[in-house]
Amino acid sequence: MKIYSIIQELRATRSKLEKESILLREKDNLILKQFFRLALNPFIKFYQKKDFNVTVTASVTNNNLSLAMEYLETVIAGRKITGHEAEAAIIRVLESLVADDAEVIKLILKKDPDCGVQTTLDKVWPGLIPSYPCLLASPWSDKLAAALPWASGVIAQKKSDGLRCNLHIDEEGTVKAFTRAGNELNVHGKFDSLGQFAKGQVIDGELLTVNPETGKFNNRQTSNGICSKAIKNTMSQEEANMLHLVSWDIIPASDFQRGVTVNLPYESRLYNLYAVVKEANSPLLLSVVETEFVNTIEEANAFYQRMLSEGEEGAMVKTRSDEWVDKRLKTTLKMKSECTADVVVTGWKDGEGKLAGNLGSLIVETADGKCVTNMSGFPLKLRSEIYANLINAPVAYEVVESSGSVIYYANPGDCDVTMGSVVEVMYNQKIKARDSEVYKLFLPRFSKTRPDKKTANNLEDLK
Repeated sequence: MKIYSIIQELRATRSKLEKESILLREKDNLILKQFFRLALNPFIKFYQKKDFNVTVTASVTNNNLSLAMEYLETVIAGRKITGHEAEAAIIRVLESLVADDAEVIKLILKKDPDCGVQTTLDKVWPGLIPSYPCLLASPWSDKLAAALPWASGVIAQKKSDGLRCNLHIDEEGTVKAFTRAGNELNVHGKFDSLGQFAKGQVIDGELLTVNPETGKFNNRQTSNGICSKAIKNTMSQEEANMLHLVSWDIIPASDFQRGVTVNLPYESRLYNLYAVVKEANSPLLLSVVETEFVNTIEEANAFYQRMLSEGEEGAMVKTRSDEWVDKRLKTTLKMKSECTADVVVTGWKDGEGKLAGNLGSLIVETADGKCVTNMSGFPLKLRSEIYANLINAPVAYEVVESSGSVIYYANPGDCDVTMGSVVEVMYNQKIKARDSEVYKLFLPRFSKTRPDKKTANNLEDLK
């Protein structure tokens, strides 16, 4: 079976078990395996953000797909040619393929297979896709907090609700921006000037936007809406000019790729970051997150309450001696007013009554499948856009305006949420029925889309 036909078969089902069955059937398909490796390995980058709308002229099926994928990896990802020369070479590759094979190459270039199998691949080809390194925080608990070294000082920092962003700066000073899932962001060269100040480093932070008229940060809804365009390659130059990175860590690139620093505690990395920000002297471009040293839980809570009063999401507390490591730390804690979790969409229920002909709720679950729940609470426009994606057809919805009722239409592709995508849910607590080993969330409601994430939380990550 042709690779693109298998991808379409995977798209046609929303069942994780059926997707797994299809992949197990194709376990010995080396070309399919190569496709997923190239499309999802976060360390294989093709440095392309444009859409290649190429007229395919080949009419006879050939064996060029595997050779085309090999060319992408060795020549394009290997940076043997770059810029316009690389674009021209990619166009020649696409023109040499039949239409279905050309679509496969386009998916690889976009770094998105678009068939909802990210959480299933490891069961079929263990270790095929390395995870993108990311230090994660644990939810605040009194037990974990009590174990922190308060007497010697703990670092408290503001927690803003933006888009997690890593600036990768190579030894030549070339700057690339990536999400925490390893997807490249098209920011129109916004941060290129920082390259000379942090060669061979990765700067970790939160991408926000600044209102050019007021000079202040936009609210979280506006900021996240603009920043998400960098993932979808729809951000304009004018919008890119509004970007600002609030940073909190800087990691040597070699340590970042292997997943751990050695003899480089967080306090030292933080001072290194301050030095880079000072030398770059670009306050409209890059800043260090608001930081204080605290010596008691009461002081940390006072800092947290001040952040909430200023409209921020919450606060973080961190141990000064921690190395950067690719895992969730129990010595880096997040203080938030509400519980949130990143969950994957695995199904839906159709609406009833006033919601007939629209989405009722999404069925979402943790990556390990140990927590499954129905989630609703969507604005009508987003509800309709999600439903249009799920049923692959336009969805009409009625809005009452001052002039009367107006019918609008949501179309497939109008939003990021579909089967297999990750969304954020707010909830009060996780609960388990007596007759079930599967948890669910109490009072779950939609928070926001997470196009920057490919992997959901596990049950143990939830508070």
